[in-house]
Amino acid sequence: MGTKEVEMFRGIGKVAIIGAFLFSLTVAFGADIYVPDDYPTIQAAIDAANPGDRVIVRAGSYWETIVINKSVTLQGESGAIIEAGGTTGNAITVTADNVTIKGFTIEDAYVHGIYAANVNNLTIEDNTITSSGTHGVFVVNGTNVNLVHNVITGHTHYAAVLFWGGSNCTIKRNYVHDNIAGIAVGRYSNTDPIPQNFTIVNNTVTNNTHPTSGFGIWIAGQNISIRANDVKNNSVGIYMYDQPFTTASSSALTDITSVILPLQELQAAGIGPEGPTPSNQILFAATGNVVYYNDIVGNVRAGLANGASDNLDARYNWWGAADGPSYDGPGSGDKVSYEGHPANVNFSPWLRVAASLKNTTVGVLDPSNATFFLRSTNDSGPGDITFNYGIPNWIPIVGDWDGDGVETVGLYDPASATFFLKNTNTGGVADLTFNYGMPNWIPIAGDWDGDGIDTIGVYNPDTATFFLRNSNSAGVADITFNYGIPNW
Repeated sequence: MGTKEVEMFRGIGKVAIIGAFLFSLTVAFGADIYVPDDYPTIQAAIDAANPGDRVIVRAGSYWETIVINKSVTLQGESGAIIEAGGTTGNAITVTADNVTIKGFTIEDAYVHGIYAANVNNLTIEDNTITSSGTHGVFVVNGTNVNLVHNVITGHTHYAAVLFWGGSNCTIKRNYVHDNIAGIAVGRYSNTDPIPQNFTIVNNTVTNNTHPTSGFGIWIAGQNISIRANDVKNNSVGIYMYDQPFTTASSSALTDITSVILPLQELQAAGIGPEGPTPSNQILFAATGNVVYYNDIVGNVRAGLANGASDNLDARYNWWGAADGPSYDGPGSGDKVSYEGHPANVNFSPWLRVAASLKNTTVGVLDPSNATFFLRSTNDSGPGDITFNYGIPNWIPIVGDWDGDGVETVGLYDPASATFFLKNTNTGGVADLTFNYGMPNWIPIAGDWDGDGIDTIGVYNPDTATFFLRNSNSAGVADITFNYGIPNW
């Protein structure tokens, strides 16, 4: 087992480093086991591994089904294929915590491509999962599960990706296409745990077209954030409701509180206006939901419908026409609501260009009263989005703080060197608040590490020094350098 010496430092103090010290930490790493070099099969290598080991699989086809019952990393080199063809079982079954599965093509599982139940800290990354008999990925009651940058296609039973229950899970940058149905997060029965705290972001979900169940994304859970996905050409783009066995009423649909949906591209699919039975003809039936920065275009029955008695906040969406939505709206775009459904949708102001263009447009801050005036086009005119935020004479900054593709505002208090960042262009309480730098330094923002999320930095004009952070939090600078002349 190898070791590696790592030098670390810690800053003492709330705003700046008052003191610092270095210490040496010895970190233990597991062994690397190669297939077929060390063991002829993947399962034999896993059986021989110790927790923390990495099983590296060379290019080639491996005709086996695999059980991962210990904390290991299973990593495929380019061209590593798990051929799970057979009459029973999953291609990979995970029963242990702290497992990573990365870099494989997984084909022809009789049941599921990857199945995991009651596990913690599971990462499934950079795989192609195709033509499983039921689900490509099926996770039951998982915690801290990350499904990242996979291609999942060709599945013939319900959703290509299915999470029953679970919490603190991320489904990110996957390409889920040409299945009966796309991504589902819910629960099997009323007695099962409700899924909570899921992030579904930057996925492409397309051509999941079964005539009755061909949804793109299906959600029944609490605190679900769906952002910056490309959801198009499915039978229905996004379903949001409780399980089919629950009566569809505002009081019954407790599984869908606090859901955020910015920046979906819902072409030819839309946000589905009804469930599969007459008792479930409600999508947005709980309070606290918002639908921001979506392209809602080309939907025949309705672009968006709200079956609840409470108003749905659906401002800042593109309805396919500059004059806004039709039916309950004044314009010629997609319908907001439809026959037999109450309106109950706050759709104004709307975007006058498509959200998916992701163009940056101008805005101004009136420093005397802390009011933002944001335009959706780069021309003169009244503010399309107007709101108060912060304290007069604070400094405005702009960035995509949460990686959803939408730039939002922030403020910097120069007297206390405190940042106040918002993930929506609205007034209210800051989503992120932290101290960084020294009073009266100059705040800046950018994607310093190329991960798609803008983070802050500060500039000391007296020394012409930049201090950049790769996370929106207090701490020590990740990048520090001098550039230019003091007080430029």
